Amino acid sequence: MTTDPTPEPRPAAPGSGAETYGTDPHLAAERPRPRTGPIVWGALFLVFCAYVVQRELAPSSVDTAVWIATTVIGLGVLLLAVGIAVVIRGASSR
Repeated sequence: MTTDPTPEPRPAAPGSGAETYGTDPHLAAERPRPRTGPIVWGALFLVFCAYVVQRELAPSSVDTAVWIATTVIGLGVLLLAVGIAVVIRGASSR
């Protein structure tokens, strides 16, 4: 039995965030990076849903090739915007 009144340090609970944002200044400076995967997949699902709705409401008004071209261009613009936002956020946090 020890007479030291200091409690023994215990590891942080998993998922509590303490392992990333603890008292260590090097670890506290690291922030989670935004992930573009969910953004792209969400945009693809939205485009697909819009395509299905358009095909049901006005079947012959817009060609499939136009939908595909618009989707590719829109995803490119979306990824570019997310990339710029990540660069600006990284520059402002320094």
